[in-house]
Amino acid sequence: MKRISKLIYFLSFLIIGSCNSNDGIRISIINQSETSDSLIIRNLITEDPILILPFSATDTLIELNEPVVVSISNSGSSESNSLLGILLPNRNKLLKIDSNGGLKSHCLADSLLHYLFISNNSFIGENQNLIFGAENPKDIYTLFESLITKRDSVINSYERSLTSTEKEILDFQNSARVYSFLFYYGRLIRDLSPRHSFWDYLAQIDNNSNFNKSLPQNLLYKYEIEYLKKHNELESIADFIDFIHLNTKNIDLANYLTAIYIKELVSNPYYWEKHNKLFESVTFLEILDEQKYNPYNEIYNRITELHLASQKGMVAYNFNAKDKGNLDVNLSDFEDKIVFIDVWATWCGACIAQKPYFYELATKFKDNNNIQFISISVDSSIDIWKKYLSNNDNNNEKVKELYIQNGMRTEFGERYLIKFVPKYILIDKGGIIIDSNAPTPSKQLELMLNDLLIRD
Repeated sequence: MKRISKLIYFLSFLIIGSCNSNDGIRISIINQSETSDSLIIRNLITEDPILILPFSATDTLIELNEPVVVSISNSGSSESNSLLGILLPNRNKLLKIDSNGGLKSHCLADSLLHYLFISNNSFIGENQNLIFGAENPKDIYTLFESLITKRDSVINSYERSLTSTEKEILDFQNSARVYSFLFYYGRLIRDLSPRHSFWDYLAQIDNNSNFNKSLPQNLLYKYEIEYLKKHNELESIADFIDFIHLNTKNIDLANYLTAIYIKELVSNPYYWEKHNKLFESVTFLEILDEQKYNPYNEIYNRITELHLASQKGMVAYNFNAKDKGNLDVNLSDFEDKIVFIDVWATWCGACIAQKPYFYELATKFKDNNNIQFISISVDSSIDIWKKYLSNNDNNNEKVKELYIQNGMRTEFGERYLIKFVPKYILIDKGGIIIDSNAPTPSKQLELMLNDLLIRD
C-alpha cells in the first residue's frame, strides 16, 4: 500500500492540466527545447503517423472517429524520451517539451497508461528469476494476477477523474499488457502445447471488443493457439484468416486483425514461425489479391511492397555506410562479388553470440576474392560502435566493418525490412538478392556459399 501511495503522489505531480474539449482534439504544446522542431504522434500498433506538428504551430485541432493509443515523440530527442498517450474524440491534449527534449503529458489517462507500461517492465525485471525458473507455468499466471490486481486499485483510485472510455481503455490495457508477456512466455520461451492448462486464461479475452485494436497481437495469438488446439497444425495462411473471421463477430475488428496479421507475417517473422513455413511468394500474392477490398489494407500496403521488393531475384538496394575511417562505402563497391551481410547492434545479445561464427565463416573464405563478408552495425551512436570494435578487435581482413546510424529506421532498414537483428542478407555477383533472410553463420550456410561459388 505504501508503494501505491507513492505512485499516486507521482501521478498527481505529473498531472497539472485538463483533457476536456468540446470541438475535436486540440493538441497544445509548451516547448522549452531549442533542439526540437516537430512533434510526431503515431498509432502505437501500425506505427503510421497521425500527426506531425511543427512546434511553431503550438495549437492544432484534429479530427478522430474512435479512441487510439499512440506513441508521442519529438524530432530533437532520443526514442527513449517518447511517451504513450490516448487520443479520444473531444478531449484536449497538452504536451510539454522540457529544455532537454523530454516529453510530458498533462493528461491523467496518459500518465496512467505510462504507469501500466513501466510497471509491466519493472515487474518482469524484479521477478525474472522466479518467472524464468518456474517449473509450473501456471504459477506465472498466478504471479501476474497480483500485478493486475495492484494496478486495478491504482486506476480505480482515479476513476472519478477519468471518462468512462478512458477507464475502459486503462482496464483493458492493464490485463492486455500482462497477457502480451504471457503469450511471449508461453509461445516462445516455453513453447507450450496449445492444450496446456497455462492457456486457460484465454477465455478472459473478449473476441469482439474494439479495444483489441490497441493490442491486436494478443487476439491473434489467442486464435493461433485455439486453431492449433483444434487442427493440430496450421494448414494454410488462408485457413487462419478464415479462422479469424469465423471467431470475430465484429466485422470491422476482423478486417483490422487480418490486416495486422498480414503485416506481422512480414515484419515479425520470428513471432509467427509456424505460419512463415507456409508463407511463400505465390501464397502471399494470392492473399493480397483476396484482401484488396479490406478497408484496412493501408496498414500493410507499404511493408508488403517492400517485402516483395526484397525477395529473391530483386535488385539489391545500393546502401551507403561508413567504415572505421569515416569513409563512405556503397554496396556497389563490391560488384562482381558474392556479398554476405551481417546486420547487428552492440545492444543485441543474440547478435554478439553469433559474431564468432560469422568471423569463423569469413576466415574459411579468406583466400577467395569472389566473396565479401560485410558487418553492418545499426547502433544509434558511432562512438558506441567504434568502442565495441576497439574492445573486440577480430582483425579479420575478410570482413568489412561498416556503420549506418539508427540503420533499422533508415531507408536501408526499410528496403531490407530490418525489423529485428541479427539479420543476414545474401547477394549475388550481379547485385541481385539471393536471400534477404539468409541462414545464420553455420555449416548449412557454408555449403550454400560453396555451391554459389562453384556455379558462378
